[in-house]
Amino acid sequence: MQHSSSSGGVGANAGIVADRKPLSEVVTECVRRWFLDTLKEARTGDVNMQVLVGQMYSSGYGVAKDEQKVFTCFLALCSFIVSVYELQIGDGKC
Repeated sequence: MQHSSSSGGVGANAGIVADRKPLSEVVTECVRRWFLDTLKEARTGDVNMQVLVGQMYSSGYGVAKDEQKVFTCFLALCSFIVSVYELQIGDGKC
């Protein structure tokens, strides 16, 4: 099926083409939103998301690399794991 246009390509789709962003910008925005969504979930206590946030800071995926924040993320995660372990074993007396 062929489409013909008497307007030489200018028409309803012209605004869409003019507003297009390069794919790299679209992907960068999506990755950044993914990081922010992951961070939000991590702050609610989701351990899997806390690990992912640490990995994202470590690799610079969706956020600038920040080794201090990687350390902070994993230190908080370790503290959480220790707390869970302590709850499970009680006071250590069997």
